[in-house]
Amino acid sequence: MQQIAIQPNVGTVVQNLQTYQGCDSIVTTVTSLLPSLSNTINLTSCDPADVGTEIDTLIAYNGCDSIITTNTTLVSTYNITQNETSCDPLAVGISIDTFMSALGCDSIVTVNTSLLAASFNTINVESCDPSEVGTTIDTLIAANGCDSIITTNTTLISTYNITQNETSCDPLAVGISIDTFISALGCDSIVTVNTSLLAASFNTINVESCDPSEVGTTVDTLIAANGCDSIITTNTTLISTYNITQNETSCDSSAVGISIDTFMSALGCDSIVTVNTSLLAASFNTINIESCDPSEVGTTVDTLVAANGCDSIITTNTTLISTYNITQNETSCDPSAVGISIDTFISALGCDSIVTVNTSLLAASFNTINIESCDSSEVGTTVDTLVAANGCDSIITTNTTLISTYNITQNETSCDPLAVGISIDTFMSALGCDSIVTVNTSFWQHLLYHKY
Repeated sequence: MQQIAIQPNVGTVVQNLQTYQGCDSIVTTVTSLLPSLSNTINLTSCDPADVGTEIDTLIAYNGCDSIITTNTTLVSTYNITQNETSCDPLAVGISIDTFMSALGCDSIVTVNTSLLAASFNTINVESCDPSEVGTTIDTLIAANGCDSIITTNTTLISTYNITQNETSCDPLAVGISIDTFISALGCDSIVTVNTSLLAASFNTINVESCDPSEVGTTVDTLIAANGCDSIITTNTTLISTYNITQNETSCDSSAVGISIDTFMSALGCDSIVTVNTSLLAASFNTINIESCDPSEVGTTVDTLVAANGCDSIITTNTTLISTYNITQNETSCDPSAVGISIDTFISALGCDSIVTVNTSLLAASFNTINIESCDSSEVGTTVDTLVAANGCDSIITTNTTLISTYNITQNETSCDPLAVGISIDTFMSALGCDSIVTVNTSFWQHLLYHKY
Protein backbone atom coordinates (compact mmCIF):
# COMPACT_ATOMS: atom_id res chain seq x y z
CA MET A 1 0.00 0.00 0.00
CA GLN A 2 1.36 3.45 -0.96
CA GLN A 3 1.92 5.94 1.95
CA ILE A 4 0.27 9.40 1.61
CA ALA A 5 2.06 12.33 3.30
CA ILE A 6 0.40 15.51 4.62
CA GLN A 7 1.11 18.50 2.35
CA PRO A 8 2.54 21.72 3.85
CA ASN A 9 -0.49 23.80 2.77
CA VAL A 10 -2.91 21.93 5.10
CA GLY A 11 -4.16 24.09 8.00
CA THR A 12 -5.89 27.50 8.77
CA VAL A 13 -5.22 30.95 7.17
CA VAL A 14 -6.81 34.24 8.42
CA GLN A 15 -7.07 37.28 6.04
CA ASN A 16 -8.27 40.84 6.85
CA LEU A 17 -10.09 42.38 3.76
CA GLN A 18 -12.32 45.45 3.12
CA THR A 19 -16.02 45.23 1.94
CA TYR A 20 -17.62 47.42 -0.81
CA GLN A 21 -19.12 49.54 2.03
CA GLY A 22 -15.59 50.30 3.38
CA CYS A 23 -15.94 48.08 6.49
CA ASP A 24 -13.48 45.38 7.70
CA SER A 25 -14.12 41.81 6.34
CA ILE A 26 -12.14 39.03 8.15
CA VAL A 27 -11.85 35.76 6.05
CA THR A 28 -10.69 32.50 7.74
CA THR A 29 -9.63 29.66 5.27
CA VAL A 30 -9.44 26.06 6.67
CA THR A 31 -7.67 23.51 4.34
CA SER A 32 -8.16 19.76 5.02
CA LEU A 33 -6.60 16.61 3.38
CA LEU A 34 -8.54 14.59 0.69
CA PRO A 35 -8.12 10.73 1.01
CA SER A 36 -7.05 8.50 -1.95
CA LEU A 37 -9.81 6.91 -4.19
CA SER A 38 -10.12 3.07 -4.25
CA ASN A 39 -12.10 1.00 -6.89
CA THR A 40 -12.48 -2.80 -7.44
CA ILE A 41 -13.22 -4.35 -10.91
CA ASN A 42 -14.34 -8.03 -11.26
CA LEU A 43 -13.58 -9.72 -14.66
CA THR A 44 -13.80 -13.24 -16.17
CA SER A 45 -11.41 -15.04 -18.62
CA CYS A 46 -11.07 -18.52 -20.14
CA ASP A 47 -7.21 -18.17 -20.04
CA PRO A 48 -5.83 -19.60 -16.74
CA ALA A 49 -2.80 -17.25 -17.11
CA ASP A 50 -5.13 -14.21 -16.65
CA VAL A 51 -6.66 -15.49 -13.37
CA GLY A 52 -5.72 -13.56 -10.19
CA THR A 53 -5.68 -10.02 -8.60
CA GLU A 54 -3.87 -6.95 -9.99
CA ILE A 55 -3.48 -3.51 -8.25
CA ASP A 56 -2.82 -0.29 -10.28
CA THR A 57 -2.24 3.25 -8.89
CA LEU A 58 -3.48 6.13 -11.16
CA ILE A 59 -4.02 9.92 -10.80
CA ALA A 60 -7.70 10.88 -10.05
CA TYR A 61 -9.50 13.97 -11.48
CA ASN A 62 -8.78 15.90 -8.16
CA GLY A 63 -5.01 15.11 -8.41
CA CYS A 64 -5.06 12.43 -5.67
CA ASP A 65 -4.11 8.71 -6.01
CA SER A 66 -6.77 6.39 -7.55
CA ILE A 67 -6.07 2.74 -6.59
CA ILE A 68 -7.82 0.16 -8.91
CA THR A 69 -7.94 -3.54 -7.87
CA THR A 70 -8.82 -6.01 -10.74
CA ASN A 71 -10.04 -9.53 -9.78
CA THR A 72 -10.05 -12.02 -12.75
CA THR A 73 -11.81 -15.43 -12.46
CA LEU A 74 -11.73 -18.43 -14.86
CA VAL A 75 -14.66 -19.01 -17.34
CA SER A 76 -15.71 -22.68 -17.76
CA THR A 77 -16.01 -24.35 -21.22
CA TYR A 78 -19.44 -23.83 -23.00
CA ASN A 79 -21.50 -27.07 -23.50
CA ILE A 80 -24.44 -26.77 -25.99
CA THR A 81 -26.87 -29.63 -26.81
CA GLN A 82 -29.17 -29.51 -29.91
CA ASN A 83 -31.98 -31.97 -30.77
CA GLU A 84 -32.59 -32.52 -34.54
CA THR A 85 -34.76 -34.84 -36.68
CA SER A 86 -34.11 -36.59 -40.06
CA CYS A 87 -35.88 -39.10 -42.33
CA ASP A 88 -32.44 -40.51 -43.39
CA PRO A 89 -31.50 -43.49 -41.15
CA LEU A 90 -27.78 -42.83 -41.88
CA ALA A 91 -28.05 -39.36 -40.24
CA VAL A 92 -29.53 -40.71 -36.98
CA GLY A 93 -27.23 -40.63 -33.89
CA ILE A 94 -25.06 -38.28 -31.76
CA SER A 95 -22.33 -35.94 -33.13
CA ILE A 96 -19.95 -33.77 -31.02
CA ASP A 97 -18.10 -30.66 -32.40
CA THR A 98 -15.76 -28.18 -30.62
CA PHE A 99 -15.84 -24.45 -31.68
CA MET A 100 -14.14 -21.24 -30.46
CA SER A 101 -16.48 -18.80 -28.58
CA ALA A 102 -16.38 -14.96 -28.86
CA LEU A 103 -14.20 -14.86 -25.67
CA GLY A 104 -11.72 -17.40 -27.19
CA CYS A 105 -12.96 -20.30 -24.99
CA ASP A 106 -13.94 -23.84 -26.14
CA SER A 107 -17.64 -24.26 -27.10
CA ILE A 108 -18.65 -27.99 -27.30
CA VAL A 109 -21.85 -28.59 -29.38
CA THR A 110 -23.61 -31.99 -29.07
CA VAL A 111 -26.27 -32.77 -31.78
CA ASN A 112 -28.85 -35.56 -31.07
CA THR A 113 -30.56 -36.61 -34.37
CA SER A 114 -33.71 -38.80 -34.26
CA LEU A 115 -35.51 -40.58 -37.18
CA LEU A 116 -38.70 -39.12 -38.75
CA ALA A 117 -41.22 -41.86 -39.67
CA ALA A 118 -42.72 -42.03 -43.20
CA SER A 119 -46.31 -40.71 -43.58
CA PHE A 120 -49.19 -43.06 -44.57
CA ASN A 121 -52.50 -41.89 -46.20
CA THR A 122 -55.51 -43.85 -47.55
CA ILE A 123 -57.82 -42.51 -50.32
CA ASN A 124 -61.19 -44.14 -51.12
CA VAL A 125 -62.55 -43.52 -54.67
CA GLU A 126 -65.32 -44.93 -56.93
CA SER A 127 -65.35 -46.05 -60.60
CA CYS A 128 -67.84 -47.68 -63.00
CA ASP A 129 -64.90 -49.41 -64.83
CA PRO A 130 -64.38 -52.92 -63.33
CA SER A 131 -60.71 -52.89 -64.50
CA GLU A 132 -59.98 -49.98 -62.09
CA VAL A 133 -61.45 -51.67 -59.02
CA GLY A 134 -58.88 -52.65 -56.32
CA THR A 135 -56.02 -51.18 -54.21
CA THR A 136 -52.87 -49.34 -55.43
CA ILE A 137 -49.91 -48.10 -53.32
CA ASP A 138 -47.76 -45.07 -54.38
CA THR A 139 -44.64 -43.73 -52.61
CA LEU A 140 -44.11 -39.95 -52.91
CA ILE A 141 -41.79 -37.38 -51.29
CA ALA A 142 -43.44 -35.37 -48.45
CA ALA A 143 -42.76 -31.67 -47.69
CA ASN A 144 -40.15 -32.72 -45.04
CA GLY A 145 -38.28 -34.89 -47.62
CA CYS A 146 -39.45 -38.23 -46.13
CA ASP A 147 -41.54 -40.97 -47.83
CA SER A 148 -45.30 -40.30 -48.17
CA ILE A 149 -47.04 -43.67 -48.85
CA ILE A 150 -50.57 -43.26 -50.37
CA THR A 151 -52.96 -46.25 -50.54
CA THR A 152 -55.87 -45.84 -53.06
CA ASN A 153 -58.97 -48.11 -52.63
CA THR A 154 -61.25 -48.09 -55.76
CA THR A 155 -64.80 -49.56 -55.55
CA LEU A 156 -67.30 -50.24 -58.39
CA ILE A 157 -70.22 -47.77 -58.97
CA SER A 158 -73.60 -49.32 -59.75
CA THR A 159 -75.67 -48.16 -62.76
CA TYR A 160 -77.73 -44.96 -62.17
CA ASN A 161 -81.52 -45.44 -62.23
CA ILE A 162 -83.55 -42.20 -62.53
CA THR A 163 -87.38 -42.04 -62.59
CA GLN A 164 -89.23 -38.88 -63.79
CA ASN A 165 -92.99 -38.22 -63.61
CA GLU A 166 -94.41 -36.05 -66.43
CA THR A 167 -97.89 -34.92 -67.58
CA SER A 168 -99.38 -34.35 -71.08
CA CYS A 169 -102.75 -33.38 -72.55
CA ASP A 170 -101.96 -35.58 -75.62
CA PRO A 171 -103.38 -39.12 -75.11
CA LEU A 172 -100.73 -40.49 -77.52
CA ALA A 173 -97.92 -39.35 -75.22
CA VAL A 174 -99.31 -41.10 -72.14
CA GLY A 175 -97.33 -44.17 -70.88
CA ILE A 176 -93.80 -45.27 -69.76
CA SER A 177 -90.55 -44.70 -71.73
CA ILE A 178 -87.05 -45.96 -70.78
CA ASP A 179 -83.77 -44.42 -72.10
CA THR A 180 -80.10 -45.23 -71.30
CA PHE A 181 -77.48 -42.40 -71.16
CA ILE A 182 -73.77 -42.16 -70.28
CA SER A 183 -73.10 -40.29 -66.97
CA ALA A 184 -70.21 -37.83 -66.36
CA LEU A 185 -68.16 -40.75 -64.91
CA GLY A 186 -68.82 -42.90 -68.05
CA CYS A 187 -71.35 -45.19 -66.31
CA ASP A 188 -74.81 -46.17 -67.61
CA SER A 189 -77.66 -43.85 -66.49
CA ILE A 190 -81.14 -45.41 -67.06
CA VAL A 191 -83.97 -42.80 -67.11
CA THR A 192 -87.59 -43.97 -66.78
CA VAL A 193 -90.30 -41.37 -67.68
CA ASN A 194 -93.91 -41.93 -66.45
CA THR A 195 -96.31 -39.66 -68.45
CA SER A 196 -99.93 -39.17 -67.22
CA LEU A 197 -102.85 -37.44 -69.04
CA LEU A 198 -103.85 -33.85 -68.20
CA ALA A 199 -107.63 -33.34 -68.27
CA ALA A 200 -109.16 -30.43 -70.22
CA SER A 201 -110.13 -27.36 -68.09
CA PHE A 202 -113.77 -26.24 -67.85
CA ASN A 203 -114.83 -22.65 -66.87
CA THR A 204 -118.27 -20.95 -66.69
CA ILE A 205 -118.73 -17.15 -67.10
CA ASN A 206 -122.01 -15.39 -66.21
CA VAL A 207 -122.61 -12.03 -67.99
CA GLU A 208 -125.50 -9.57 -68.47
CA SER A 209 -126.86 -7.76 -71.55
CA CYS A 210 -129.76 -5.42 -72.32
CA ASP A 211 -129.91 -6.90 -75.88
CA PRO A 212 -132.45 -9.80 -75.96
CA SER A 213 -130.65 -11.32 -79.00
CA GLU A 214 -127.52 -11.95 -76.86
CA VAL A 215 -129.36 -13.80 -74.09
CA GLY A 216 -128.50 -17.55 -73.81
CA THR A 217 -125.50 -19.95 -73.41
CA THR A 218 -122.41 -20.30 -75.68
CA VAL A 219 -119.53 -22.85 -75.42
CA ASP A 220 -115.99 -22.02 -76.70
CA THR A 221 -112.92 -24.33 -76.80
CA LEU A 222 -109.54 -22.51 -76.39
CA ILE A 223 -105.91 -23.59 -75.82
CA ALA A 224 -104.80 -23.27 -72.16
CA ALA A 225 -101.26 -22.25 -71.04
CA ASN A 226 -100.30 -25.95 -70.72
CA GLY A 227 -101.42 -26.63 -74.34
CA CYS A 228 -104.59 -28.55 -73.37
CA ASP A 229 -108.22 -27.71 -74.20
CA SER A 230 -109.86 -24.94 -72.15
CA ILE A 231 -113.65 -25.15 -72.50
CA ILE A 232 -115.47 -21.88 -71.54
CA THR A 233 -119.26 -21.78 -71.09
CA THR A 234 -120.80 -18.23 -71.21
CA ASN A 235 -124.28 -17.68 -69.68
CA THR A 236 -125.88 -14.32 -70.77
CA THR A 237 -128.95 -12.92 -68.94
CA LEU A 238 -131.14 -9.85 -69.80
CA ILE A 239 -130.55 -6.57 -67.88
CA SER A 240 -133.65 -4.60 -66.83
CA THR A 241 -133.88 -0.83 -67.48
CA TYR A 242 -131.84 1.36 -65.00
CA ASN A 243 -134.00 3.58 -62.74
CA ILE A 244 -132.04 6.38 -60.94
CA THR A 245 -133.59 8.92 -58.53
CA GLN A 246 -131.74 12.16 -57.55
CA ASN A 247 -132.79 14.69 -54.90
CA GLU A 248 -131.78 18.33 -55.63
CA THR A 249 -132.45 21.76 -54.01
CA SER A 250 -132.98 25.23 -55.53
CA CYS A 251 -133.76 28.73 -54.28
CA ASP A 252 -135.69 29.38 -57.54
CA SER A 253 -139.36 28.53 -56.92
CA SER A 254 -139.91 27.98 -60.69
CA ALA A 255 -137.39 25.08 -60.62
CA VAL A 256 -139.18 23.20 -57.81
CA GLY A 257 -140.85 19.87 -58.83
CA ILE A 258 -140.15 16.43 -60.44
CA SER A 259 -138.44 15.90 -63.85
CA ILE A 260 -137.88 12.53 -65.63
CA ASP A 261 -135.21 11.97 -68.32
CA THR A 262 -134.19 8.81 -70.28
CA PHE A 263 -130.47 8.27 -71.17
CA MET A 264 -128.41 5.51 -72.84
CA SER A 265 -126.15 3.57 -70.36
CA ALA A 266 -122.58 2.39 -71.15
CA LEU A 267 -124.02 -1.06 -72.01
CA GLY A 268 -126.54 0.53 -74.46
CA CYS A 269 -129.54 0.04 -72.10
CA ASP A 270 -132.16 2.67 -71.15
CA SER A 271 -131.30 4.63 -67.98
CA ILE A 272 -134.32 6.55 -66.52
CA VAL A 273 -133.27 9.43 -64.19
CA THR A 274 -135.89 11.02 -61.89
CA VAL A 275 -134.89 14.40 -60.29
CA ASN A 276 -136.83 15.66 -57.21
CA THR A 277 -136.10 19.42 -56.68
CA SER A 278 -137.09 21.11 -53.36
CA LEU A 279 -137.05 24.86 -52.46
CA LEU A 280 -134.13 26.38 -50.42
CA ALA A 281 -135.37 29.03 -47.92
CA ALA A 282 -133.73 32.48 -47.84
CA SER A 283 -131.16 33.02 -44.99
CA PHE A 284 -131.76 35.65 -42.25
CA ASN A 285 -128.96 37.28 -40.17
CA THR A 286 -129.02 40.08 -37.53
CA ILE A 287 -125.97 42.33 -36.78
CA ASN A 288 -125.80 44.57 -33.67
CA ILE A 289 -123.34 47.54 -33.89
CA GLU A 290 -122.65 50.86 -32.03
CA SER A 291 -122.15 54.45 -33.23
CA CYS A 292 -121.58 57.83 -31.59
CA ASP A 293 -123.53 59.53 -34.48
CA PRO A 294 -127.23 59.88 -33.49
CA SER A 295 -128.20 60.01 -37.20
CA GLU A 296 -126.99 56.39 -37.63
CA VAL A 297 -129.02 54.97 -34.74
CA GLY A 298 -131.84 52.59 -35.78
CA THR A 299 -132.50 49.37 -37.86
CA THR A 300 -131.73 48.74 -41.57
CA VAL A 301 -132.59 45.65 -43.70
CA ASP A 302 -130.43 44.59 -46.71
CA THR A 303 -131.08 41.72 -49.18
CA LEU A 304 -127.89 40.12 -50.63
CA VAL A 305 -127.11 36.97 -52.69
CA ALA A 306 -125.75 34.03 -50.61
CA ALA A 307 -123.09 31.50 -51.77
CA ASN A 308 -125.88 29.11 -52.88
CA GLY A 309 -127.46 31.88 -55.01
CA CYS A 310 -130.47 32.41 -52.67
CA ASP A 311 -131.50 35.61 -50.85
CA SER A 312 -129.48 36.52 -47.71
CA ILE A 313 -131.48 39.06 -45.66
CA ILE A 314 -129.28 41.02 -43.14
CA THR A 315 -130.87 43.16 -40.37
CA THR A 316 -128.49 45.76 -38.80
CA ASN A 317 -129.37 47.26 -35.34
CA THR A 318 -127.30 50.41 -34.49
CA THR A 319 -127.21 51.83 -30.89
CA LEU A 320 -125.69 55.11 -29.59
CA ILE A 321 -122.20 55.06 -27.87
CA SER A 322 -121.77 57.33 -24.79
CA THR A 323 -118.80 59.79 -24.50
CA TYR A 324 -115.42 58.27 -23.25
CA ASN A 325 -114.13 59.67 -19.87
CA ILE A 326 -110.38 58.98 -19.09
CA THR A 327 -108.53 60.13 -15.89
CA GLN A 328 -104.65 60.22 -15.68
CA ASN A 329 -102.48 60.92 -12.55
CA GLU A 330 -99.12 62.71 -13.26
CA THR A 331 -96.27 64.30 -11.18
CA SER A 332 -94.11 67.46 -11.76
CA CYS A 333 -91.43 69.44 -9.90
CA ASP A 334 -92.81 72.68 -11.46
CA PRO A 335 -95.34 74.26 -9.04
CA SER A 336 -96.99 76.05 -11.96
CA ALA A 337 -97.88 72.69 -13.57
CA VAL A 338 -99.65 71.37 -10.46
CA GLY A 339 -103.44 71.04 -10.71
CA ILE A 340 -106.24 69.52 -12.87
CA SER A 341 -106.53 69.91 -16.68
CA ILE A 342 -109.42 68.65 -18.90
CA ASP A 343 -109.08 68.03 -22.70
CA THR A 344 -111.58 66.69 -25.28
CA PHE A 345 -110.32 64.45 -28.19
CA ILE A 346 -112.00 62.53 -31.05
CA SER A 347 -111.85 58.67 -30.63
CA ALA A 348 -111.23 56.17 -33.49
CA LEU A 349 -115.03 55.84 -33.86
CA GLY A 350 -115.39 59.67 -34.12
CA CYS A 351 -116.86 60.05 -30.60
CA ASP A 352 -115.80 62.59 -27.91
CA SER A 353 -113.04 61.34 -25.53
CA ILE A 354 -112.68 63.54 -22.39
CA VAL A 355 -109.23 63.20 -20.68
CA THR A 356 -108.76 64.57 -17.10
CA VAL A 357 -105.09 64.92 -15.91
CA ASN A 358 -104.37 65.28 -12.11
CA THR A 359 -100.78 66.67 -11.60
CA SER A 360 -99.11 66.57 -8.11
CA LEU A 361 -95.83 68.30 -6.98
CA LEU A 362 -92.48 66.38 -6.68
CA ALA A 363 -90.30 67.54 -3.72
CA ALA A 364 -86.62 68.62 -4.21
CA SER A 365 -83.89 66.09 -3.09
CA PHE A 366 -81.32 66.92 -0.32
CA ASN A 367 -77.82 65.27 0.07
CA THR A 368 -74.85 65.94 2.47
CA ILE A 369 -71.15 65.12 1.60
CA ASN A 370 -68.35 65.09 4.25
CA ILE A 371 -64.72 65.51 2.91
CA GLU A 372 -61.20 66.43 4.27
CA SER A 373 -58.52 68.97 3.14
CA CYS A 374 -55.10 70.15 4.38
CA ASP A 375 -55.89 73.67 2.98
CA SER A 376 -57.40 75.74 5.82
CA SER A 377 -59.03 78.07 3.23
CA GLU A 378 -61.26 75.15 2.04
CA VAL A 379 -62.53 74.29 5.53
CA GLY A 380 -66.27 74.98 6.04
CA THR A 381 -69.75 74.25 4.52
CA THR A 382 -70.93 74.93 0.92
CA VAL A 383 -74.44 74.44 -0.55
CA ASP A 384 -74.97 73.70 -4.32
CA THR A 385 -78.30 73.39 -6.21
CA LEU A 386 -78.23 71.00 -9.21
CA VAL A 387 -80.87 69.45 -11.53
CA ALA A 388 -81.82 65.81 -10.68
CA ALA A 389 -82.67 63.08 -13.25
CA ASN A 390 -86.39 63.87 -12.85
CA GLY A 391 -85.73 67.59 -13.62
CA CYS A 392 -86.28 68.75 -9.99
CA ASP A 393 -83.78 70.58 -7.69
CA SER A 394 -81.03 68.44 -6.08
CA ILE A 395 -79.52 70.40 -3.11
CA ILE A 396 -76.01 69.14 -2.06
CA THR A 397 -74.38 70.31 1.23
CA THR A 398 -70.55 69.77 1.40
CA ASN A 399 -68.81 69.82 4.89
CA THR A 400 -64.96 70.16 4.64
CA THR A 401 -62.69 69.50 7.72
CA LEU A 402 -58.90 70.17 8.15
CA ILE A 403 -56.30 67.28 7.83
CA SER A 404 -53.34 67.37 10.30
CA THR A 405 -49.63 67.23 9.11
CA TYR A 406 -48.14 63.67 8.57
CA ASN A 407 -45.16 62.70 10.88
CA ILE A 408 -43.05 59.63 9.77
CA THR A 409 -39.99 58.18 11.68
CA GLN A 410 -37.48 55.77 10.02
CA ASN A 411 -34.58 53.82 11.72
CA GLU A 412 -31.46 53.16 9.52
CA THR A 413 -27.87 51.72 10.04
CA SER A 414 -24.47 52.67 8.44
CA CYS A 415 -20.82 51.60 8.75
CA ASP A 416 -19.86 55.26 8.00
CA PRO A 417 -19.43 57.16 11.33
CA LEU A 418 -20.16 60.43 9.46
CA ALA A 419 -23.65 59.23 8.51
CA VAL A 420 -24.66 58.44 12.13
CA GLY A 421 -27.28 60.85 13.64
CA ILE A 422 -30.82 62.29 13.10
CA SER A 423 -32.06 64.03 9.90
CA ILE A 424 -35.47 65.72 9.38
CA ASP A 425 -37.04 66.34 5.89
CA THR A 426 -40.41 67.89 4.87
CA PHE A 427 -42.27 66.50 1.74
CA MET A 428 -45.61 67.20 0.02
CA SER A 429 -48.23 64.34 0.37
CA ALA A 430 -50.66 63.23 -2.44
CA LEU A 431 -53.33 65.53 -0.88
CA GLY A 432 -50.87 68.51 -0.89
CA CYS A 433 -50.27 68.41 2.90
CA ASP A 434 -46.88 68.56 4.70
CA SER A 435 -45.26 65.14 5.42
CA ILE A 436 -42.36 65.39 7.99
CA VAL A 437 -39.89 62.40 7.79
CA THR A 438 -37.38 61.87 10.70
CA VAL A 439 -34.45 59.39 9.96
CA ASN A 440 -32.46 57.93 12.96
CA THR A 441 -29.11 56.40 11.66
CA SER A 442 -27.06 54.12 14.01
CA PHE A 443 -23.48 52.74 13.54
CA TRP A 444 -23.04 49.24 11.80
CA GLN A 445 -20.39 47.03 13.58
CA HIS A 446 -17.60 45.03 11.71
CA LEU A 447 -18.54 41.56 10.32
CA LEU A 448 -16.27 38.41 10.64
CA TYR A 449 -16.31 35.72 7.91
CA HIS A 450 -14.86 32.16 8.23
CA LYS A 451 -14.07 30.21 5.03
CA TYR A 452 -13.88 26.39 5.21
